[in-house]
Amino acid sequence: MELLTLLKKQDKPVPPELLNNMAVLYHLEAVGIQDYFDGNPTNLFKILPEEATENNLNQAFAFAESLYQQALTQLADDSFLAIEDKFRVHALQISIRYNVARLFECRGDVDKAEMHYKDLLKLHPAFIECTINCLPLMNL
Repeated sequence: MELLTLLKKQDKPVPPELLNNMAVLYHLEAVGIQDYFDGNPTNLFKILPEEATENNLNQAFAFAESLYQQALTQLADDSFLAIEDKFRVHALQISIRYNVARLFECRGDVDKAEMHYKDLLKLHPAFIECTINCLPLMNL
């Protein structure tokens, strides 16, 4: 989170793409910690300074969720929308919302993940990756 602190000290807002990318790194860190607990430590990213603990797992998920939310909030801001291409903003929103759904799925919060996937599918019924991830959650 030190990088984010440094970036926020600038006069300009942190670009939502960068917030999303940082969130993905924390998300991957959490997945790596989960893999470690499952006996498969090959994906442990070590973004967080301490060893793999349940607290670090929760912290990585929380950082990722917070960064995703900051990016989505920024993308919804009217002043941001006034200066950006609406197609690009919409594409970023869809990408980040998909990442949020994946985050909830990785966390084991199946109800929230399913809700986010279904919301995305209402907007984009042909979103194949979303469909593939949503179907197993629906227990069809």
